[in-house]
Amino acid sequence: MNKRYLLILFRFIKEGFSFFFSLPLRLWLFGLGTAGAIFLFLVWQKARRKEELRARNLVPLAALLLYLVLVFIITTIARKPHPVRMHNFLFLHTVKEALSGSWYAVKLIFFNQVLLFPLGLLTPLILEYRCGFKDILFLSFLVSFSIECTQYIFRLGLLEGDDLIHNCLGALFGYVLALVLKRIFLRFRKEEREG
Repeated sequence: MNKRYLLILFRFIKEGFSFFFSLPLRLWLFGLGTAGAIFLFLVWQKARRKEELRARNLVPLAALLLYLVLVFIITTIARKPHPVRMHNFLFLHTVKEALSGSWYAVKLIFFNQVLLFPLGLLTPLILEYRCGFKDILFLSFLVSFSIECTQYIFRLGLLEGDDLIHNCLGALFGYVLALVLKRIFLRFRKEEREG
């Protein structure tokens, strides 16, 4: 490998680490608080139904928490602050832009929906399918709202109402896929027992 590429890679890693560790403590605490709130919500859902948190629930729970930490890093910590706070509350403006031919708006809608898709997919596994659309909608709204507020408060991005809508839709799509996969799995298991 060329020394020049190694130097560029080393400089990139060094600048990334210096930015990563130069963030204000309150931003780190907000991120940890959000992840903790989600964890407590999921544990509370289990406790409310007087169920134990089983080992088979821990793998999806750990995957979900790791994923949410990565989402938080991508949407807040990895960004550099803007000079001013920005917001946009025009209802479905990205959909209107996408319909008018903006490829950037299409990618933005897709990214926002994919962002919380795993939340809707993994939460039913953790709660053993004892959650409904309202639970997923509430949880996805909580996560999305905390990300948007963090971006606004620390000037790390644009606070958009459309992002909330698309994030929640993505989580609901993940939930629907989890329900479909459950039906397929149960049908396969039933056929296996009968045959």
